Amino acid sequence: MTHLEDIVFGIAFSSTLIFVTYFITKYNYLLKKALLDRGEYERFAKRKIRFLELGCLMVGLGFGLGFSSFFYLGEGQWTELAELMSYVFPLIFGGTGLLAAYFIRRKFEGNA
Repeated sequence: MTHLEDIVFGIAFSSTLIFVTYFITKYNYLLKKALLDRGEYERFAKRKIRFLELGCLMVGLGFGLGFSSFFYLGEGQWTELAELMSYVFPLIFGGTGLLAAYFIRRKFEGNA
């Protein structure tokens, strides 16, 4: 019986994700179409670098997790310093990535 519950939960979760993605895409398209008909879409279309902050944050977090893995001693042992660095480095590099995204966006928008 537990296998049936797992199957039903998996199907329900997957179908929820599919329906949410479908409705977000559909109404985003309709919104853009209505804005284009009214001539207001140009001010939204000028934003050329849409996911810059997210991309720089992910790259920064990746570097942070990579650097924090250097403190791992092997054989399943973590020291207190390694445990601390596994939280500190992703925060530091993630913040650095967001700061880099801020300066890159300022450069491309001409506010530098």
